[in-house]
Amino acid sequence: MGQTDYDEVVSGGRLKLKGTAGLPQKKKKKKSSSSNKDRIKSDNLLLSQNPSTSGSSSATLAQLESLGHVVSRVEKTTAERRFEAVQKKRMAEKAKKQALKTHKDRVADFNERLEAQSEHFDIPKVGPG
Repeated sequence: MGQTDYDEVVSGGRLKLKGTAGLPQKKKKKKSSSSNKDRIKSDNLLLSQNPSTSGSSSATLAQLESLGHVVSRVEKTTAERRFEAVQKKRMAEKAKKQALKTHKDRVADFNERLEAQSEHFDIPKVGPG
């Protein structure tokens, strides 16, 4: 079979399922962006009217929930807080360690490590000489 034989067999388009030829396709409804803009404006008005303090923030959350907005409250567990604290500590130590060496020092250390490796991993030269 040559290339032209494959071109004749292959048809373009998507796969057609049995029994779906007579069914009309459902059209997707478009979401109106104007209602979302109105919600955002009302949220901004509520937040601007109530200055954010510890007491009023819970009141604004309650107002937003009463308007039908979904408000998610994400509170971290103690294990998550400890994990983040340890990661921040490690990052700070790593930054201090990297700040001590200049680029020239890093290159010198890298070259020393390469020299310490056995020559077994070197690529042999190809050709005469």
